[in-house]
Amino acid sequence: ELLDELELNGRRLIVVPAVKREDVGKVKEESSERKKRMFDRRNTHLTREGLTNIEDFANSAVAESEVQRRQKYADAKGENLRKNPNYRVSLTRLRLRNLPKKDFKVEDLKDTFKNVLEEYIESKSKEEKAKLKKQKLIIQAKIMYEDGTSKAEGEKSRGLGYVEMADHDVALYCERALNNFPLKGRRLIIDFALEDQRKILKREKKKESFMKKTEVKKVEKPREKKETRKEEQSIAEINDAKKLKEMLRKCGSRGKKQRIKKKLIALGEMKAPEKVAVERKEAPEEEPVEKLAGKRKPGKNKQIENEILELRRQGKQKKRNEKRKSDSKFEELLKGYLDKISKSLGDE
Repeated sequence: ELLDELELNGRRLIVVPAVKREDVGKVKEESSERKKRMFDRRNTHLTREGLTNIEDFANSAVAESEVQRRQKYADAKGENLRKNPNYRVSLTRLRLRNLPKKDFKVEDLKDTFKNVLEEYIESKSKEEKAKLKKQKLIIQAKIMYEDGTSKAEGEKSRGLGYVEMADHDVALYCERALNNFPLKGRRLIIDFALEDQRKILKREKKKESFMKKTEVKKVEKPREKKETRKEEQSIAEINDAKKLKEMLRKCGSRGKKQRIKKKLIALGEMKAPEKVAVERKEAPEEEPVEKLAGKRKPGKNKQIENEILELRRQGKQKKRNEKRKSDSKFEELLKGYLDKISKSLGDE
């Protein structure tokens, strides 16, 4: 605790624990790895975690064929990281291979992780236990099916799944506890999944825009109104006529006024409105159309219609006459023009 506070002649001392000669190389490697992790934004130190560090697994008895298989996965992962600089190793998202392909659903996958998480919570102190029990440690879990989606029903799975945890420490514990774990005759292969930084940025931007929209839509009501609503009694419970009359005078809502009036009528403070009986006159029976046809006489409307039709006919006739006159004039002009042309040609 006092290492950073020791001074000698005005100079602060740098104190480091002594190490044996044999352990100097290991200490240097550990320090270099720590420095890399400090500046490693792509989390490349986790590329082989869960694939080649078999000694860290809870079930470390791995067959030789499985070791070669894990080595291939690790090499392919390293190549993807080298080819695409936008890829990085996730700190919380686990990729699960070799899952059972039949009769295995997302609920079963969550149950296997919950059993491991119970052991993880029990290993912590009381304060940490209380915090972890309140948290949602499994954020997302899904299994990929043969059609390429994670929501297929009645189809075989591809034996591939993803689980996203709340924290890196929790994810690391689950990865090491369940790696090479026997599940329905299969040994699980778990490692940290690759993720595209561009997609993550887009997702974060969408979340931010959605949160801003929801904040704008929310309208905060003043506290005074809430307090008055709590203090306000229901009309059915009030039996004081004076209070009801004051409420009726101050009230602006039509529905509330009707409820207060009903209450006053029930208390006998107001007379109920008298119902006026309305006599309904029966409509006279209509005569059949055949009888009415003979009774009808041409009235003023019929005369007006005939006059309108006559005026329209006269207008059409006028237009026809004007057109004929214009056609005859055009013919006369054309004849005169042709006569002049024939005379000029004859003189030549």
